[in-house]
Amino acid sequence: QAATSPVDTLTNEMHRHGSASGASQLAADQIQEAQDLCHAFGDSACKTLKKLFTLAKNNSHLRRIAELAGKYRRLAQSLQQSKPVEGTDDVVGVTLGSDVSRLTVGELGNLSFPALRLDTLRRVVEGEAHVREYQSVAQENRGPIMLLVDESGSMDGEPIQNAKAMAMALVWLAGHQNRWCCLVGWSSRGQVRTVTLPPGEDHQDAVIDWCSQMFSGGTDPPVSIIPQLFQDVGAPEGKTDVIWLTDGHCSIPSNEVEAFNEFRRDHSVRSFCLGIGCHPGGFEEICDEIHTVDNLSVDSQEVESILSI
Repeated sequence: QAATSPVDTLTNEMHRHGSASGASQLAADQIQEAQDLCHAFGDSACKTLKKLFTLAKNNSHLRRIAELAGKYRRLAQSLQQSKPVEGTDDVVGVTLGSDVSRLTVGELGNLSFPALRLDTLRRVVEGEAHVREYQSVAQENRGPIMLLVDESGSMDGEPIQNAKAMAMALVWLAGHQNRWCCLVGWSSRGQVRTVTLPPGEDHQDAVIDWCSQMFSGGTDPPVSIIPQLFQDVGAPEGKTDVIWLTDGHCSIPSNEVEAFNEFRRDHSVRSFCLGIGCHPGGFEEICDEIHTVDNLSVDSQEVESILSI
């Protein structure tokens, strides 16, 4: 209304400035949400961004997961970049990234020219700078990452949203390490939902669907299905990480414990359990490590331990 007013007064001009400022802030907020969605659910999300953005606008649960997933992924990236790698003297090429320690000579030269410095810094921040790509001389055979998230009713709200956001960071980590990934949501007996994610494939829709759902039942971990699920995943043999996230206690039948531990010995499996708000009783017999946090968040040291695998 101020813009169409025939009288060009100071009040109308202030209204116009205020409207333009509000519109740009709204656009900036929506762009940030879109970037969070892309980072959370994979770069392929940009190809169908309109569909994904519309879905998230109508689903506060999914939107919150995407917001948290960016923090978990940045933590995972930082931890992976700081890990010592054997054989890093073997340079295999140039790729895009944000690791300042691996910037090419050309990019370092750009930083010395005032006209190019800001654009180079922008590309570093956005992960689009030219960096040296290394390959370890001693390659380690790695099996899949299997994350099993408790979807019982008590996990509703921030616990399940943080758990699913952490799952997105592990999906990125599996891709970074060229490993298979398997996401499992579980609750009462018989309530199991699985997603298998081979490296290098577009799995955006399946991951979004997995994040959007929740059983809200009891706490009965599907220990018995893990050996068969491992076979169904089709991943190569190697060191396998099985991670449990739960906020409850359980009782695992002795025959399932025995079968799972035999599976661990035969397939080089490391089993972790992270208890949220309490000690996860019942998991002691099937896990190498058990940690407990008061609240699941990106700031906890236990989360850092898992994302640094």
